[in-house]
Amino acid sequence: MTKNIFNKLEGYAKENFVTEILSYLLTEYPHLQENFLKLLFSNRSKEQSELVRKFMGSKLYSQSGYKGSIIDLEFDKNKEKIFVENKIDAKESEGQIQKYLDLNKGYVAYLTPFGHQSPNYNKNQHFLGHFFWDDVYKLIKEINKIEKSDLIENFLRYLEANKMSSVNPLTNEDITKGDEFFNLIRKCKALIEKTYLKVEIEWGNLFGDNSIGKKLGFNEGYYAEFRIKKWDKTGLWLEMGIDKSDNGELIYYVSVR
Repeated sequence: MTKNIFNKLEGYAKENFVTEILSYLLTEYPHLQENFLKLLFSNRSKEQSELVRKFMGSKLYSQSGYKGSIIDLEFDKNKEKIFVENKIDAKESEGQIQKYLDLNKGYVAYLTPFGHQSPNYNKNQHFLGHFFWDDVYKLIKEINKIEKSDLIENFLRYLEANKMSSVNPLTNEDITKGDEFFNLIRKCKALIEKTYLKVEIEWGNLFGDNSIGKKLGFNEGYYAEFRIKKWDKTGLWLEMGIDKSDNGELIYYVSVR
């Protein structure tokens, strides 16, 4: 039978549907696979190039079974593995990522749209991090500038319709238009979440453990808090966010509260 991805997708749930398409594209387009691996190892700057080379040309498997666990997407290269857990509508099952780490098969990554709670496994050297579909969307879009594939084009439209595409930059028009209010909140939340995930590791290395985990909120703007355990008695904490200045312009801030 002619290889056809849609034969595998019939009757699949959304997460499995998207995983199968991603697996197919990563297999068919080596340059996309390389850029996806660069994303997964983006928090390992000193080792990134070596690890990307190590996993290039991996065999990809979807819905693999290991000791009662079903792995959404698996990279396999000479028995070295990366497990990618893809969540879209559902939340992470309790202890799910830890279970994958406990398999001791290789690296584990978590992939979701914006709005999902980040699992707190940054101290585990085999946990690559929490990644977002908006970054994967950008990688796929760049590949399609070269390939001009109908399949890729339709998948990009699918991601956009399901709010899994990239977030456009904030503009002052978002502030002034009342009918764009909820769009503004979504953009702020997405941008702060993404930035916070990058700085959380650095802040942890500099200041020590965060005593409350990820705390996001919306007041006059959108913000994220990082409460340092050894600062608890002082009542101070670090905060980053996006807000509106007195003259109506957008500002991005990092402060001690």
